[in-house]
Amino acid sequence: RLWPGQDPIGRALDNGRDQFEVVGIAADAVYHDLHEPTPGFGFLPLAQNYSEQMILHARLLFDDAAAVQQLRAVLLDFDPLAPVMNFARLDDSLRIRFLGDLVGASLSASFGTLGLILAVFGVYGVTSFWTTQRRGEIGIRLALGATANDVVKWTIRRGLLAPGVGMLVGLGVALAVARLLGSPLSGISPFDVSTFLGVAGVLTCAGVFATWLPARAAAKVPPSETLRAL
Repeated sequence: RLWPGQDPIGRALDNGRDQFEVVGIAADAVYHDLHEPTPGFGFLPLAQNYSEQMILHARLLFDDAAAVQQLRAVLLDFDPLAPVMNFARLDDSLRIRFLGDLVGASLSASFGTLGLILAVFGVYGVTSFWTTQRRGEIGIRLALGATANDVVKWTIRRGLLAPGVGMLVGLGVALAVARLLGSPLSGISPFDVSTFLGVAGVLTCAGVFATWLPARAAAKVPPSETLRAL
């Protein structure tokens, strides 16, 4: 942004009061909010930018109270007059900072899971009812010489036709409105392929199971009993 197409290392950065030499480049990051645009941010040596309040990040081999006490002892040994105000795990601090995002994500996941469960039961109920209504047709096919496996395969193909059309329409609508969901997402594309494929796979499995179960039961019934019941 400051030196387009040029190497910034070694150049001077003037903030209106002091000049600083650029000695390195850090990766882009957000510092206040997950959804904020990438801000301009610089890191200065403590000797040139002193602050009474500091945050020390330490990677501990053991995440327990004893390790925290050892770290406190090291700090006090380094400077007995330095007040150590608080110790906190980075995960806990981030969880509190992004509590609103976590609640929103949990609610979205819960409603999405509930919707998927309702869709699975709906596909299962409709497909199972359709298959049961064709028990007579299944009996006729068996009486004409079709095997049980042939009947089950034919029923599954016919039974998945309606759910397949519904999934295609649903995926089309989901792709159309995905752009509206892009703003609250962070680090995840609204066109996440694994999500679309996962939902379609679950619904397909529900349709296959809903078709296979009653078709298998109907194929086991002797054709004479099925035709007698017509």
